[in-house]
Amino acid sequence: STATQFANGQGWSLQVYDPAADPDGSAGTGDDGWSTVPGYENMVPKDDLVSGLGAGDEYIVLDAGFGKFLLYDINGGLPTTSTSLTYLGATEQGDALHGDNDGNLDFYDTYEAVACFATGTQIDTPTGLRWVETLRLGDLVSTRDRGPRPIAWVSVRHLSHAELVARPNLRPVRINAGALGPGQPVRRLVVSPQHRLLVRSRIAERMFGVDEVLVPAVRLTGLPGIGRITPAQGVSYHHFMFDRHEVIAANAAACESFFPGPESLRALPDPTREELFALFPELATPVPGSRLIAARPLVAGRPARELIRRHRKHGRAPVAP
Repeated sequence: STATQFANGQGWSLQVYDPAADPDGSAGTGDDGWSTVPGYENMVPKDDLVSGLGAGDEYIVLDAGFGKFLLYDINGGLPTTSTSLTYLGATEQGDALHGDNDGNLDFYDTYEAVACFATGTQIDTPTGLRWVETLRLGDLVSTRDRGPRPIAWVSVRHLSHAELVARPNLRPVRINAGALGPGQPVRRLVVSPQHRLLVRSRIAERMFGVDEVLVPAVRLTGLPGIGRITPAQGVSYHHFMFDRHEVIAANAAACESFFPGPESLRALPDPTREELFALFPELATPVPGSRLIAARPLVAGRPARELIRRHRKHGRAPVAP
């Protein structure tokens, strides 16, 4: 079986990256430049430390042996000098948005997986542009592959400024007008970090055999005009789904609708997930179905970083004219 959370019996190592030791200067390709920190070559998750308090929904203690331990906390901001830390289990949220509160740090807890548009995004529809916050169940939205399609599910969640400061991995990505290519987008676009946008280029075709792929917005940061923000008023994240995954236009930029993959579903709060399962019972089972067929190849992790690195190196926009 495939592990989904830190547990006793696993082996972990702590590695650092030195770009000077990497010929291509890219952390996302190959193993060059990576090295293991001495003394932390084989760490074991120790959730059973201190009467079972060695792990929680937001942290894990790893035992490196010989009296050395490593604390991994998804919230970041750990002190640099010796001090006492207090974790309150009742206030832990597990994954980045809501969590399962099972007392274990799950692998998907380290990022926010739901594809969301911020309030103020304009969505292409057969009747013209619509603000995302006005879309309702059954409304028609223009899709790239199948024309007008009715919305099958819609939801929204607001995150305050304090929540964004406490959990920087939730901070939205701002994409300035034209940052993806000519007219892509036509005005500033704000999305959640893991919301995938369409990349269309010869570089993508050389790397993946197709010229169009979907890449998380957070992987585009670092390109001119694209970066993370922390709005003073917080952010309201809107997401909607069709009867299958689609490519749509938001502020004229091609991007995805909500994709009900395992990570996205587990990142939803329990009531919202249960609502989805009631509407679409097939999502509650692991049997692949049409809803789990991605509209374009999904590129993440090191391949996504390398894709964007090549665009930056050659001065190419992510979306070719």
